[in-house]
Amino acid sequence: MSMSHEDVFYEIYQEVHSQGLEERFYQQLNKMKSQDKHKYKCVKDHWEYAYRRITGDQEIHDKLLNNQG
Repeated sequence: MSMSHEDVFYEIYQEVHSQGLEERFYQQLNKMKSQDKHKYKCVKDHWEYAYRRITGDQEIHDKLLNNQG
């Protein structure tokens, strides 16, 4: 069973806020807006990348990939 985009957003949101990383997360998202390599990625990919970038956590990415099918 695959996770919907909403599930991914919710899980990342919960992790970011429970760890007190809101400011770093949103700073990373803003930084990515001006980077060409992120220009054509979807919002879900932006959120996953920003989360991994600020936490160095590959676990959530692996979990999300495993649930996608």
